Amino acid sequence: MPNSASTARRLTVFEAFALSIRMKRREKTSQKRRGCRRGRLFRGGIVSPRRRRIRDFHRPSSALRLRCTPPRLPSGPMKTMVLTGFGLWGEETYNTSWDILRDNPLALPAGWTSRTVKLPVSWSRVPAALDEILADESVRAVVCFGMCSGRAIRLERLAINLNDRGARDADGEEAPDEYVIRGAPPAYWTGFAFNPTLAALRRAGVKAEESRSAGGFVCNFTFYHLMHRLASRSIPAVGGFVHVPHYETEGGLPLEHLSLTVPVVAAEAAKLADAPELPLK
Repeated sequence: MPNSASTARRLTVFEAFALSIRMKRREKTSQKRRGCRRGRLFRGGIVSPRRRRIRDFHRPSSALRLRCTPPRLPSGPMKTMVLTGFGLWGEETYNTSWDILRDNPLALPAGWTSRTVKLPVSWSRVPAALDEILADESVRAVVCFGMCSGRAIRLERLAINLNDRGARDADGEEAPDEYVIRGAPPAYWTGFAFNPTLAALRRAGVKAEESRSAGGFVCNFTFYHLMHRLASRSIPAVGGFVHVPHYETEGGLPLEHLSLTVPVVAAEAAKLADAPELPLK
């Protein structure tokens, strides 16, 4: 059997070994704390810390570089909004539908651009003008304006497949047929989100009302041709028609009310074109 002296000696060795481990741990913990107080960085746990070089701390991190990078513009091709008005015809000396589009810059959402087109008051020339507009694949919205009588903005809800055969256009010609497009559907709904657009106009202080007939002249003729083409276009686009009255001096609305119609309707059209799903009209 081992004597008491050898047993006491083994216990002293074990105690000394355990004590040395505790001392090393305390030393490393103290070293880590001193390093943090000096602004240095360490990685790892208490048992095996690894100190990083101080100069690495001053290198700009990827997060800092990302914060300094200016925001990127939306990727992909720009979307185009086309706004149309009409020229003169008959005894008219002005056309508010075109006047409100001149010198009236739009603040469209990011990713959008706009251009204006002056349409002729002509039965024979309007279809070709619309074909040229829609041939541009970037076109995602077409907002047409026409002039009417009355004292309110008229947001047109229906394009009807009927012409007024007795009305003569700027070329002195009558409508070629009693139908806008013979054999086509009797009517098309507007492509606008009708109720939200009407509400937006009224919130902006514009006197606006619903209309279920764009008449039997070139305005309805244009509206129907537009919606008929959009219905079969491979690239989806929003389209609609708005009637604006004469100037206030002729029994219509003040110019500021007429001009305010354009940005409000354009903003609603862009919002609808950007939406993943079309809301109910």
